[in-house]
Amino acid sequence: KAPHLGRELVCKESKKTFKATIAMSQEFPLGIESLLNVLEVIAPFKHFNKLREFVQMKLPPGFPVKLDIPVFPTITATVTFQEFRYDEFDESTFTIPDDYKEDPSRFPDL
Repeated sequence: KAPHLGRELVCKESKKTFKATIAMSQEFPLGIESLLNVLEVIAPFKHFNKLREFVQMKLPPGFPVKLDIPVFPTITATVTFQEFRYDEFDESTFTIPDDYKEDPSRFPDL
């Protein structure tokens, strides 16, 4: 074993548990799959990944209309769905123009 230079290292580990709160509604017009699709898009941003993992757990029936989940010990992410309505969009809204060129340096983490 190689000699240790300086002060002996002392490693400590501590764990804290935080509770998340969820409010479910069975009358909400969307399903949990719709929320998971949205969270899948924004989950590469590491703080949203915790929220997605929480929603993927086995939840009671219904749609989560309010989520409070700790991101850091002093910061809680709150997601609330207060009002929802379906809108009709023209298909051309979702058509990518032929002359569109993607900028690879934009959103490098996605």
